[in-house]
Amino acid sequence: MFCEPSGTSLPCLSPTDHIVIPFVIDNKMQGEIYGIEVSSDWKIYEWWRLHAAYTYLQIQLHLDEDSTDIMSESAEGESPHNQFSLRSSTDLGRDVELDLWLRYVDDLPAHVDEQDAAEGIADIEEDPSQNEDGRVDQKDQPPHAHPPSPV
Repeated sequence: MFCEPSGTSLPCLSPTDHIVIPFVIDNKMQGEIYGIEVSSDWKIYEWWRLHAAYTYLQIQLHLDEDSTDIMSESAEGESPHNQFSLRSSTDLGRDVELDLWLRYVDDLPAHVDEQDAAEGIADIEEDPSQNEDGRVDQKDQPPHAHPPSPV
């Protein structure tokens, strides 16, 4: 079939000619996510207030046996399990306030593993007597002291 724009003959595809490229996206992962969040406000005095909060989060992700995904399951280590905060608000008078905030956030398990791996590599790089596989290279070791031979 030819198309004829402005009087020239150019090859073109008919409406029934097409290329099919199959592309299937499938979620081959299941998971459970649960947690709790608790917070409380206390008005100790008219001029002093406390706010405390705690959050617990647990994420468990599981890939199907036929999944080829190598990244998504690591997402469970991207959120902290525990978080805590305590905020103190004080009215000092004459439109002056003082707020202090203490906050704790757990380590991110995925980032701790990456950090440990990076430190392990750094340890090998810092010790020139170790090969890349961690074995000690004998040529870099000091000579062994041999006992004197009897005469």
